[in-house]
Amino acid sequence: MTVEDPGSASTGPTGPGLHLHAVPAVPEQAGAVRAAVLRWARAVCRSREVVDDIGLAVYEALANVIDHAYPAAATHPVFDLHAQREADMLTVVVADHGRWKPRRSDAAPSWRGRGLLLIEKLAAEFELCPNASGTLVRIRWPCPVRAD
Repeated sequence: MTVEDPGSASTGPTGPGLHLHAVPAVPEQAGAVRAAVLRWARAVCRSREVVDDIGLAVYEALANVIDHAYPAAATHPVFDLHAQREADMLTVVVADHGRWKPRRSDAAPSWRGRGLLLIEKLAAEFELCPNASGTLVRIRWPCPVRAD
């Protein structure tokens, strides 16, 4: 799947959701996925600040997948993204099928490596779940229901 095919949007009892499956974990997809997430967030949330925070936090999560989840020789690196409103909370989940690579203790200081901290500061709730089948990032924000 590429983001020219933006996945599926579903409307359920908690509002519209965005579901992107098997998106190639390559830099060329990150901007388009971020744009799709921002369109979804604007449609379900009236807080511009929350929408901006969602855009930046999700982009950082995508960058982590692209940079860290898969070895350079991986043949089909992909990720899934699910975004859903649940009452007055917005939840975005980014899941890859790679291996969590913790920072090396002997790594030289760098200007990089602050993405997870940034996500944590931008979101009301942040959960990082590395496991045997990949890494799942769950990010949540309170957001008033959009009154149109």
